[in-house]
Amino acid sequence: MKTLDSIKSLINNLRNRRESSSTNYFKSDSILTFETCYALWQSAIGRKIVNIKSQYPLNNTIQFDNEETEIFYKNKLEKHIRRAGQYMVAYGRGVIVVVNKNEPLSQPLMKTSKNRKMLRVFSELDVSVTNVSRDWYSDRFMEPVSYLIKGEEVHHTRVIDFSYYKLPDTKSAEVRYGGASEFQFIINQLISDNIVTGSSSAILEKSSSLYYKIKDFKSLAMNKNADGIIEYVRAMEDVRGIYGAGIIDADDDVINITQSISNLQEADTISLRRIALGSSIPMAWLIGESASGLNATGKIESETYQSMIVEMQETYYKDNINKLLNIFGYENISFKDNQSLSAEDKIKYETQVINNAQVLFNIGQDENQYLADHDIIFKDDESYENSFDNEDVS
Repeated sequence: MKTLDSIKSLINNLRNRRESSSTNYFKSDSILTFETCYALWQSAIGRKIVNIKSQYPLNNTIQFDNEETEIFYKNKLEKHIRRAGQYMVAYGRGVIVVVNKNEPLSQPLMKTSKNRKMLRVFSELDVSVTNVSRDWYSDRFMEPVSYLIKGEEVHHTRVIDFSYYKLPDTKSAEVRYGGASEFQFIINQLISDNIVTGSSSAILEKSSSLYYKIKDFKSLAMNKNADGIIEYVRAMEDVRGIYGAGIIDADDDVINITQSISNLQEADTISLRRIALGSSIPMAWLIGESASGLNATGKIESETYQSMIVEMQETYYKDNINKLLNIFGYENISFKDNQSLSAEDKIKYETQVINNAQVLFNIGQDENQYLADHDIIFKDDESYENSFDNEDVS
């Protein structure tokens, strides 16, 4: 049995070439190359993802034990850490090298005056590994012992290695014992979003279709003598434009049929939802659109966002920042609690919850339970029984 596409051209019997399943496919190497990651980073959504995951965890979130450490961090370290964080998310690795004047880079870092130490930042492209520890009793088992950076051998004690997603040992060599880029896990979704964006104009064009009414076309097509008519219509389409006039025979006619395209918005955002899922960045932060509806106060989005921020801080930033501070003789830092909402964000959240509760009150639903569920009031509060005044619900 032979199965064909049910949508065919009545003229040339070709299958519908615009069907996504037959014209679009994904092909990627096991590990993305530096050039691929760079191209993805330069896209609008790629830059937004890198910015959120590398910069937001450092925005007014660090807690210092003393003012001296805070001043040193902001004046000497912050810009280097932010840059290394960008490289880490975009390429899988960013390194900060501590350089002492008149001291070989291949030798372990010595305790010298902090004024003699300088910092240099490099991306994955500039870093390779010359030696890896395979000693089962070493703290650096299967980790680099020495690096080759810009042609210079560098001892591991001088390197603060911001490596992203760690791969299994069998794959570690492919990323030079560093990490995999954020794009490694969402590249298919980014390609899908590109496809949707690129085909939007064609989709919108289909909402209004032109049909040429040509005398005796049916009989010509049935007798397979429609080649001249097809060439005629093709020529008319070539000269027709948005600002130009078409030309047809006086005995012919053109009609315009308008058709609605349902669920267009859902088709447009489905790839963005999958990008948000893969990157753990809520849609509200990814594209800047506020949640809507009674169930969309932003609480779940804020919790998801906060979980992502804490993971970035604890897994990829905290130990490296402390290691760098210790090299310069400063104390460890920690990250603040309850970072999820600023004062302004909290006001917006509570205002949205109260507005939703007002709607529930107006339609006779239990607004008190709704407010309690969203931590605006508590059941032992005096206001629990009468959250809204019956005489004024405007």
